[in-house]
Amino acid sequence: MKTLGRKNHEHFEEVEAYKAEGDPYAVFTEGEVKDLLTAEAMHEALVERAIVRGSGGVRIDPSSCDGRFLLFASSLFSLHGRLANSSEPVVKRVPTTWAKRPGSRLTRLGREIWGVCARYGDAIRDGEEWLERYGGLRLHPSVSVAFDAVREEWGLVTELINPDQAVVDGSYEQSAVAAVERFGLTVRRESAGIAFRNRLSAHDAKANDNFRSAARLVAALFRRHSKMLILRVDLYLRSGVRAWESTPEVHKALEGYLRSLRDGGVVPGYLGFILKRENGVARGVHFHLLVMLDGHEHQSAYYFTELLGKAWVQRVGPESASYYNCYGGGNNYKFNGLGAVHASDVRKLLGLRLAIWYMSKQDCLLHVEGEGVRHFRRSPIPRASVKRGAPRQCHALAEIVKSMLAGPRSRVPRVLVNRKQ
Repeated sequence: MKTLGRKNHEHFEEVEAYKAEGDPYAVFTEGEVKDLLTAEAMHEALVERAIVRGSGGVRIDPSSCDGRFLLFASSLFSLHGRLANSSEPVVKRVPTTWAKRPGSRLTRLGREIWGVCARYGDAIRDGEEWLERYGGLRLHPSVSVAFDAVREEWGLVTELINPDQAVVDGSYEQSAVAAVERFGLTVRRESAGIAFRNRLSAHDAKANDNFRSAARLVAALFRRHSKMLILRVDLYLRSGVRAWESTPEVHKALEGYLRSLRDGGVVPGYLGFILKRENGVARGVHFHLLVMLDGHEHQSAYYFTELLGKAWVQRVGPESASYYNCYGGGNNYKFNGLGAVHASDVRKLLGLRLAIWYMSKQDCLLHVEGEGVRHFRRSPIPRASVKRGAPRQCHALAEIVKSMLAGPRSRVPRVLVNRKQ
């Protein structure tokens, strides 16, 4: 009688174990998914605001001009969401017993408007010409609408000295209150318009296309290899080479790096890659790279990720390039999706989905660049192959992978959302 090979035996044992449990998704506890989302958000903030040296030393610099603008843009995104998705007032009428006349007071949402306008005014007074410095950025549609309102109204809004204090009708500060109301009305009117909705739809559609494309690649590779070694590295150009980072030489260096990766000259057991190119405010041009290796043959995720980073530095030059080994921070993730990932491991698959979600995003902040710049790339999807033996086990593994990676772009798959309801 023909016996199962080592790989097929592992397939059989792990699938049967999940069948015995009845519900493979029961491994998740309340709060764990939330922890995962928080960890990924921290990573996103880290790679944009950090100065990275080698694979280790990371220094956060949110006090720089770039860092302050990033925090400002994040506040605009949040403010826009509250204005566009609710009818919450920004100003309320109140009696002023001390003046014996009616007046107005900013609501919590109104104070948020005052806050972003005050932050913009402080930057101008400090000599930080944000409009001149970042005028070449392509902003997320929501950030763009709110930023336009700030530039229009900040002067009048900041004439209100104390946003927590009521303003008496007829006082000189009443024009500031009117500016806050006008700010809210403008953002809501623009956000309800067809032009904004079309921009937002196109923005979201591109991210969704990127996500589905990457998920299809990963699922196809899992159909061929039930166990993969997942590597994730951030490849940087140092801040001192900003004038060089958008030149053809950078494109040539990246293409040479990817060619060497595909040919097996960087790491062994290469199966595929996903690459996201970003041009952030603080970090400039950088790349998020996810590489998949044959997990049955290779296990050392940290070592191979180091090879990915060192190959980038060697190709570009130590004076111009640096990298961050994401596996080094793996302990910060409940489900990091890095290292050895079996097709039946729903915890690891959730982390892998979130990595794809992050890499497929359309940036809030991007430098306007020439046509033809590809911000998202992946290796070709391999053709389906006919596998011998254990077809039911292979089908069960494919169904688990599909349930965790398929569907529209979202942090959490439908199978977990439906399970919690």
